[in-house]
Amino acid sequence: MEYAMRVLSILTFLCFAQCKQNLITQIICSKTSYYQLCVATLSNSHDGVKLGLARTVIEKDLAKANLSFEQSLFYFRNASNRGSYERYGTCVEEHHAAASRHLPAAIKALDSGDIQVAMEEVESAAIRAQTCLRQFVSEETPVAQDSREVHDLALLALEIIKMKAYVIDYNMLFLL
Repeated sequence: MEYAMRVLSILTFLCFAQCKQNLITQIICSKTSYYQLCVATLSNSHDGVKLGLARTVIEKDLAKANLSFEQSLFYFRNASNRGSYERYGTCVEEHHAAASRHLPAAIKALDSGDIQVAMEEVESAAIRAQTCLRQFVSEETPVAQDSREVHDLALLALEIIKMKAYVIDYNMLFLL
């Protein structure tokens, strides 16, 4: 019986910690323009509070930018006409810049506490994704969908950084 009580108290504590993280996520996300994307991105992350919410979003954006780069490269290599070749070529360049330079630099800047550089790099990644997205104004392609997600994740991270949302630990949330 004593063992069962210990297990129950541990499970209660873990549930309580998760509930706190979900509450923090809800509070932060409610203050952004990308509420649904924010909740979807941060709710499934166990590292959201420990690593910092903005960093978590940027890491997910980096993964999406890498995927978008690979997808753009595939379509670029298989382009059947000059127009497609140019559009996908633009996306290869833009997603490569976001994935290899801007987003890693934003993570590094956040880790070192250089908030201004982090904001500039995340904004640059959003602009890069938007440049690709403009190549497909009149059509919806997988590359356009991915570019929109890279763009929106970058702007979500930017909003969180601008909000100066710092989670000190599981017990405290400060919105400065």
